[in-house]
Amino acid sequence: MNLNDAMDGDVGWLRVDTRRGAHLLPSGTAAGALNLRLDDGKPRARLGVSSQAWGEVIRDVVPHTGWVFPANGANPQGWLKINVVPGETYRVTLAGFHLISKSIFDAGGFMIPETTLWVASIPGVREIKATTSVWYLWGFSGVAPTDKIIGKSAWTAFSYARWNNAEGDDNGILLVDGWRDGTGEDGGRGRAFRIRSGTEPYEIPLNGHDIWGPCRLIGCFNGMVLLRGQPERHYFRAADVNTGTDVITLHCEQNWVTGDEVLYESVNDGELLGTSPPLKGGKYFVKTGSANSITLHTTKAGAGANTGKLDIASGTGRFYLERTEANPGPYGTNAPALLLQSNATKTAYEAGFVVAPTKLMVTGTDGATVGVTNHRLVLGEKVNYVETGGASTVYYARPLGEHQLTLHSSPEAALAGSGAETISYVSGDYLTKAGASALPMPPGREGCYYKQRLVIVNGRNDIAISDPLDFLHYAPWTASLTANLGEADPVQAVVPMGEDALLFLKQNCVLALTGLGGATSEWRLQEVTREYGCIAPLSVVPVGSDVWFLSRRGVVSIRATEYGKQTGTAKPVSDEVSAYLDQVDWRNSSRACAASWNNRVFFAVPLKQGAGSGEPGVVTNNGVLVYNLINQGWEGLWTGSTLDVVGFGRHLVNGEERLTFANSSGNVCWFGDGADDMGADIATELVTRGYGGQEPGQKLYLAGQARLMVSGATVTILARMPGVGEETILLNAKTYDASKSLVYGVADYDPNNLDGRAAEAHREDYSLTANSTGIDLGTDGLLIDSKQQVTEELRMRERDNWVQLVVRCAAGECEVLGASVSFVRGWSRLGDLITQRRRDET
Repeated sequence: MNLNDAMDGDVGWLRVDTRRGAHLLPSGTAAGALNLRLDDGKPRARLGVSSQAWGEVIRDVVPHTGWVFPANGANPQGWLKINVVPGETYRVTLAGFHLISKSIFDAGGFMIPETTLWVASIPGVREIKATTSVWYLWGFSGVAPTDKIIGKSAWTAFSYARWNNAEGDDNGILLVDGWRDGTGEDGGRGRAFRIRSGTEPYEIPLNGHDIWGPCRLIGCFNGMVLLRGQPERHYFRAADVNTGTDVITLHCEQNWVTGDEVLYESVNDGELLGTSPPLKGGKYFVKTGSANSITLHTTKAGAGANTGKLDIASGTGRFYLERTEANPGPYGTNAPALLLQSNATKTAYEAGFVVAPTKLMVTGTDGATVGVTNHRLVLGEKVNYVETGGASTVYYARPLGEHQLTLHSSPEAALAGSGAETISYVSGDYLTKAGASALPMPPGREGCYYKQRLVIVNGRNDIAISDPLDFLHYAPWTASLTANLGEADPVQAVVPMGEDALLFLKQNCVLALTGLGGATSEWRLQEVTREYGCIAPLSVVPVGSDVWFLSRRGVVSIRATEYGKQTGTAKPVSDEVSAYLDQVDWRNSSRACAASWNNRVFFAVPLKQGAGSGEPGVVTNNGVLVYNLINQGWEGLWTGSTLDVVGFGRHLVNGEERLTFANSSGNVCWFGDGADDMGADIATELVTRGYGGQEPGQKLYLAGQARLMVSGATVTILARMPGVGEETILLNAKTYDASKSLVYGVADYDPNNLDGRAAEAHREDYSLTANSTGIDLGTDGLLIDSKQQVTEELRMRERDNWVQLVVRCAAGECEVLGASVSFVRGWSRLGDLITQRRRDET
C-alpha cells in the first residue's frame, strides 16, 4: 500500500474530446468546453457577437398617437401608448425609457410600472415578443425622444452571401422574407439588400420578382446569380385584381404560356370575390395577354379558346399562383434564375435582380459600333444578328468593352479589327450565339462557379455547365449530364475540389466529375463513396485540399490523394465531439451551414430544444461547433442568444476581414474581438479530463488548484465524480473585487478614483466599473483590458477513481491557465482496513 501523495493536472488545453472516457484522455485535452477558444493552450471566452447599424435591416417604426406629459406630479413623466400585434417581435432601440405592458397612474400623476419589459439602464438593443396588444413607453425626462423609439424586428433571412463585384467592392447580399407593401411598391414578396460595412443597408430592386423560400446566391464572372429551387410562383394582393375584366397582372415579365396549369392558394386567409372565384388549393389554366396580364380558366382547352373563364373581383388578403404544369418541358416548373449585374447606365444595385436574359438585346448603334449590354462574347465568336422582322445574318464579334462590339464578316476580319459591318439598328434587334452553345440559363436550385463556368443543378440530378466566361449560355447536350450512377437521391451541393474535379454531394453518396480541363468527351463521372452523403447544402466548406460537410454520421471529409483522386474517410471528422452532435436536431439539420475563417472552421447547427438557447418551438442554428486548424482539434460548442446563424459570409469590417452571419431576424452580425455579445456577458465552462494519474482504484482527493487570469469575473468551480449527480462546489460564484488587494494588509482601492494606483501590482481585479471617473490615463497608469492572475486553492474531500474540475465563468472574463488535484494512492485498501478495525473494536 503506497500512501505517498500524488498529483495530476494540466498546464494548458489544445482540444476537446467528448467521445473517450474522461479518465482516458491525454494531458492537454478537455472533456468539454462551452463558449471557449483554445488559443495558445489557454481557454478563453469565445469571440463576441457584434452588431452595428450597417448590418441592421429594421422595418418601419411602430406608429403611435404622440407623447403625453401629465401636468400634475413632481416629476415631468412622459408616456407613449403603442399598438402592437401579439406574437410579433419588436426591437427596442431607445435608452432612457422603460417599456411596460400596462399604464397605471396614481393621484399624484406618477406611473407605477407593471410588468416591466425593458429597463432603461440595460444597454444595447433587445428584441421582445408582444403578448398584449398595447405597450407603454415611460420615462422621467420630460422631453419626448426624437429618434426611433421602437421598431418591428427585421424579416426572416432566406439567403446571405459575400460578393466582390466587378468594381472591387466587398459586399454581402442579403435576401429576406418581407411584403413589398410600401408606398409605390408592387405588393410582392421578398426583399434584397446590399450590406456593406460603414454604410446603411441599401435595398436592391427585385423588379417584381418574388422570393418565398430558401434560395442560393452564386457570385460569377461579373454578376451574381440567384437560384430559386421551388416551382415558379407569383404573389398578389387580392385588392389589386381588376374587377370587371377578371385580369390578374403579374409584377414582372411572365414566363408562362397559354394553357399552363397553376395552383391557386390564399395567404393569411386571403379571399377573392366574384361569381366564380378560384378555390383555395384549386388548379386552373392560364391564358396570357399583353402587359404581363393573365386570366384563369377551368380547362386547358378553355384557356386556348378563351372559354370557362373565372369571374373574379377584388377581395381581401393575399394569394399566389404557382406553376404546376404536368408537362413543363425539359427543365421543369422551377422559377427562372435571376441575375444581378451592372448595365451601361446603372450599377448592379440600382438595376436590381432581373431574369437571366435569353437574348442579347441590341441597345443601339452608330453604324459600326453596336451596343449590347453585358454581351460576354469573346474575340471572333460567331453570332446571329436577328432583326425585328425575323431576318438573321451571321457575323463574327470583336468586343470593344463589356457593352460594345463590332461585327465582321469573317473570323479573320474580327481578329484583325478590319471591315466592321455597318448595322441598321431597329429597336427589338438582338444577337444570339451561333452553334451548339445557344441554350439560355436553365432554372436551378444549387450550383457553383468553377473554372469560369457556372454549374447548375436542375431538378434532382440534371447538371448544366455553361461556356467559359459566359454563364448565360449552355450547350444543350454535350455539356449537360445526369449526376446519377444508380442512386435516386438528389444532389445537395456542388463543390470544386483540386485542379480538375467537381464533387456532387448527394444525400447518401458522393460522386466526382473529372476531366473538366479537357473537351467534354473527356469528362468522367465516377463514384467516390456510398458510405455517406451531404444533408445540408450550406454545410460544405473547403479545408485545405479537403472538403468537409455535414452528413448523418456527423462532420465528414472527402480527401484529395497525392495522385489527384478523391476518397472518402471512414472516420468522421467530428468523432471527438460526438456528445455535442447528440444534441443536434437532425429533423432540421438541412439548415446547417459552415464557414472557415481565421484558422478555424465553424459549423452552425440546430440544437434540440433545451440543448441551446433557442426559443421553444423555433428552429434555428443555435449552436456552433468550432474546429481549430492550428491545434488540429475541436474547441467545443459555442451557444448564446445572439448565435442564431442562417448563413455565413466573410466581409471587410472597418478594413479588417471578419466572419459575418445573417441571423433569422434578417440582420447581419459579426464576430468581434470582445468577449461579450453586444454588451451581454458570455457564460463559459471548461470541463477537465478525469484526474487520477491514470491509475486503477479509488483515491482520496485532498486538494485542488486552479490558476486563472480574470477581469471582472464571477467564477464557480466544481469537483465532478463519475457517479450520477456527484458534484461538489469548491468555489461558489466568486466575484473578483477591484477595490481589494491580493496582499494581506494593503488598504482598499477606490475603483472610481484610483489616484495613481491603477497599475499597482497585486490588485485583485483591474476591470473598470461603469462609473469609473477621475482616472487620468497618463498619470494613473491605467491598464486597459488587463487581467489579473490568481490562484484558487481548493479544499477537497472526495473519494473516487477519478475527479474532474469544472470551471464556470458567469460574467466578465476568465482564462484558465492550469488546473490540478492532489490525492492519496491506495485509499480504497486503507479505507477497508480502517472499517474492519472499527468493527473489531466494537
